[in-house]
Amino acid sequence: MGNADDLWMIYVPMHRDNHWYLMVIDLVNCKLLYLDSAKHADHRESRVSQMKFVAFFVENMLEDKRFWEKENHYKPHPSTFDIAEPQVGQQRDQSNDCAIWVCQWMMLNWVWGNVELEEVNDQTRMRLALDLVMGAFNPIARDVGRRAIRFWDREMKRSAGSEKRRKKIAKPKTSPSQSITI
Repeated sequence: MGNADDLWMIYVPMHRDNHWYLMVIDLVNCKLLYLDSAKHADHRESRVSQMKFVAFFVENMLEDKRFWEKENHYKPHPSTFDIAEPQVGQQRDQSNDCAIWVCQWMMLNWVWGNVELEEVNDQTRMRLALDLVMGAFNPIARDVGRRAIRFWDREMKRSAGSEKRRKKIAKPKTSPSQSITI
């Protein structure tokens, strides 16, 4: 993790009752952000309780001097932070996309500084898959890229060959005696 002197936010994916949601510990604004793509009044209390428990754990972990480079550092107390619930898009009923929402929120917040994801769709899923597979952290990303290009080229050649065969088959053979004049 490195030292915590310059730490601004801690992203904590949370799982409870077969559902993923995200807690962001905002150390700058002293807030716990509760991001949930399937908010439901019946589940809020247990999820917030879980967030507070984890915030207390993080607080205790950050008490360890090994996390800090500077002697006179600010010691955050996430267990005392207020909970903020930004308005976020909600997943469709019976959707299993909650983990994708959590991943996208972590990426959007880090890259763009917001969490305004409106929906998860095929494009969102594909972008996340490509980010995971082709990311700099993946030691085989280049090999995957080369294999994908070879596969694509092979499929394009196969598709072009099939198209030529279809055109030959579809092209009618006519002779002057077979032509019709109206």
